[in-house]
Amino acid sequence: MVASFFPERPSEFLRLKIERALFQIRDGIHKSRVKGEGPEFRGFKLWDPSDNTARIDYAASYKVSPELDEVVVRTSYGEKRISVVVILDLRVTMGFPLQKLEHTVALFWLFALSAFKKQDRFRTIAVFDDSLVDSGWIFGESALEGFLEQEVAGYAPGAESLYQGIRPISLLADSHLGDAFLIVISDFCASWDEEIEALDYLGMSGRNIRGVFIALDEWSGLKYNGYSIDIRDPRSKAIYSIGSEDVKIILEASEKQFSSLEENISHYPVSFFKIPLICDPIAEFLRVSMGIEID
Repeated sequence: MVASFFPERPSEFLRLKIERALFQIRDGIHKSRVKGEGPEFRGFKLWDPSDNTARIDYAASYKVSPELDEVVVRTSYGEKRISVVVILDLRVTMGFPLQKLEHTVALFWLFALSAFKKQDRFRTIAVFDDSLVDSGWIFGESALEGFLEQEVAGYAPGAESLYQGIRPISLLADSHLGDAFLIVISDFCASWDEEIEALDYLGMSGRNIRGVFIALDEWSGLKYNGYSIDIRDPRSKAIYSIGSEDVKIILEASEKQFSSLEENISHYPVSFFKIPLICDPIAEFLRVSMGIEID
């Protein structure tokens, strides 16, 4: 079972990678994507790359530097707290191949540690094949570790659950969410049509909610040498030997599926990023989402 292999804390190596990434983004991953300024003007400060360019005050910048060698941004009192919600797909397909789970763990902790670094609240909803578990709002690593150990790694398939038959975004629709960053990490092998429709009930634009769907792509970059390859179905455990035409069909179907998903969410303030399993997940996410290059 995928959940039983989900670690309750990041490895030291992963933590160092995340800390290095967050060092380059002063406001954290989540606040770089959701505006959280308060309404009352406070003053000016020199612009840095993590600031929203829309906050640059060119009139004030000209007084500081007539040649505009340096520009300043407006700051406000009472910066809003940004809520971070990660929907974590832990259905059976997310464990095959193992790199999917490894990528999921890395991206999950990237967003969690970003929230905790800025003292913002964090919530995760883990989705299993037959149910889901909800952490509620968490404010620190120790509480999150406890939740992952007891409710995720210790999840028992088939056990009665308060949330059986409920989908994660539908669950959020009843929570009056606002000033939030919503992240979905999945391979999207299962249908997400109902969940995308549920985005209507979040009132994302009016409530200052931004989202990102991160698709883990196991087929991108596949090098096929012309011989048959063996593929194991994670649900039935059956092993299939497929040839060149079958591989071509699978690749085309995967690309079509992701294109359709991207089109369906394009009507909402939600971005779509595809992360190939052959790439480092943190470096690739920062590159495609923020244009930041890290080694």
